[in-house]
Amino acid sequence: MPRFRLTYHLDGERHEVELTAPRVSIGRNPDSEVPIFDDSVSRVHATIVADDRGWIVRDAGSRNGIYVNLQRVTERRLQHRDLLILGRVEITFEVVEGPAGAGGSSITFADREGDPFVSQSINVSDFH
Repeated sequence: MPRFRLTYHLDGERHEVELTAPRVSIGRNPDSEVPIFDDSVSRVHATIVADDRGWIVRDAGSRNGIYVNLQRVTERRLQHRDLLILGRVEITFEVVEGPAGAGGSSITFADREGDPFVSQSINVSDFH
């Protein structure tokens, strides 16, 4: 199963968490897989659950609700680079691919056959 990354800023610091668990809780509770210590975030604010098609975020009965790409939702399937808002905290959801060939196509630019110089490697799945 591919990993996913949650990135957010809190009190001027950038936080980045990579996860592979099939169920992840997000909230102010220190026992959460993603603890966010902001008073606008509920103790158990949301969960992200994996299924065979990716990930789904669910509101866990939070006080301030959850937003995905500026729309208030109770449940939503997540896509690469979705913006989640929990209280005052903005979180970017990103799918993290494994090594090239493990989860999608990749393109590597080369000078001539047998002599590659990689100026940029592109995962085709990033553009779908």
